[in-house]
Amino acid sequence: MRDLSKIGFEKVLESCELTVNIDGRTESLPEDYLLFLTYKPPKGLELTFKFIESTSSEEWEGQVVEFMCYDESNIDRAVISVPNNPARKLLPISVDAGGNYTYMDLASETKQILDVGYNSGAISVVAPSFGEFLNLLVVEEE
Repeated sequence: MRDLSKIGFEKVLESCELTVNIDGRTESLPEDYLLFLTYKPPKGLELTFKFIESTSSEEWEGQVVEFMCYDESNIDRAVISVPNNPARKLLPISVDAGGNYTYMDLASETKQILDVGYNSGAISVVAPSFGEFLNLLVVEEE
């Protein structure tokens, strides 16, 4: 996982222990995500990332203008099910300027990071893990 302080994040917690309740089961979250939650993102930071869109196989560019912040009081309510596959549970982790989310796939072994197309609903894998997702992020130049 990249050094978040190099892109302006501030370490605010020594550690984070957080789980999520999925269909009555308590699930652990990935260590790289828990480490990320110990940082506070800088205000006004805009990040971009590239990924291959699943239906067109073309390279698309995604954006992060805000990371979702969770604690034990709100994480369970944030989890959503994929409409045509209710066993697949997604946790929104970031949002772009248009209100589109990037998700962590809680049903996958590595908790891969996904983009869900806002027009088509197509699910594209952005990164195999949260740590790899952070490695893809590029600071957007003004």
